[in-house]
Order: sequence, then C-alpha cells, then structure tokens
Amino acid sequence: MHTSLNITEITPALGTAVTSEALRLFLRLDDMEPVDFLNDCLAAAEDFIQRKAGLSLLQRRLKVAVTNFNGDGFILPHPPVLSVISVNVNGEAQTADTYKFLGSQLYLPNGACGDLEVIYDAGYATTADCPPGLKRAILHVAGLFYEDRPPEAIERDKTALALLKPFMRLKI
Repeated sequence: MHTSLNITEITPALGTAVTSEALRLFLRLDDMEPVDFLNDCLAAAEDFIQRKAGLSLLQRRLKVAVTNFNGDGFILPHPPVLSVISVNVNGEAQTADTYKFLGSQLYLPNGACGDLEVIYDAGYATTADCPPGLKRAILHVAGLFYEDRPPEAIERDKTALALLKPFMRLKI
C-alpha cells in the first residue's frame, strides 16, 4: 500500500517575525521606501525560510493527514510544535492518554495503522520567541528580495544557507 502525506494550513500566522522597521534599519533605508514593498519582501523571505528549513516561524494551525500509516511514531512536519489539538486514527478520536507527544514526535499506541489525522499548532508563540538567528536570516533574505535578486540566486545564497543551517531538519 502507498502512504501519502497531506498538510493543510487551517489558520495562518498573524503578522511577521520581523517588522518592516527592522528591515528598514537593516538595509539602512530612509523613511521614503514604501512600507508595503518592505512587507512584501519580508513575506517572501519568511515563506522562503519556512520552505527551505521545513519549519514554522510564527504560530499557525496545521492539519496533517497520512493515509496508510503503519507504525507507532510520527514526526510532525513544520516544527516547532506548540501543542497537539486532536489526533484521529481511522476516524476515531484519540484521547490524550492514548498518545504521547515529545518535541515534534507523536507516539501512538502500538499497532496503530490506517489513516492518521493530526491537528496541531506549530511555530514560535510570539515574535520574541523566534530565535535571533532566524530573524537575522529573514532580514538577509528580505534584503535579497529587496535587491530584486533572481529566485535561483536566493536559493544558492551562501550566507542565507549558513544562517539557516542550525534550524534545518535532517532529510532522510
């Protein structure tokens, strides 16, 4: 049987991890630069970082659905995981005493198999909780978008990759 994974964003993050004023200061711009353009650069940078590092920056609610799940443990995508809202196996709600949650790992009862659906909150709870290294990466990448660098150049930018390295998940 083929296993598939589907991730849906139920509630998006509110705001950005870095302000347009912080980007303005980082780029040493005067007050004449339109805030909307700076916000667009920040949004593009945050999207890039979330995709590249496989994480969530600010708190958002996600639903992950796995068909033909077979096992007792599952790593929830897009950490950090703040809380698990619900767990369903084959359409049956699991109570908190039937599963364990540690970091971004969800442990299910032995022999759990079938269709798995988990709703959870991921990301840093506040902008203050977002690590300084990630904020620095956001500023750097937003600066690249501000300079209108082509996407392939941003993908290969050594500084961006070095800043993200401590936060990237291992790909197996």
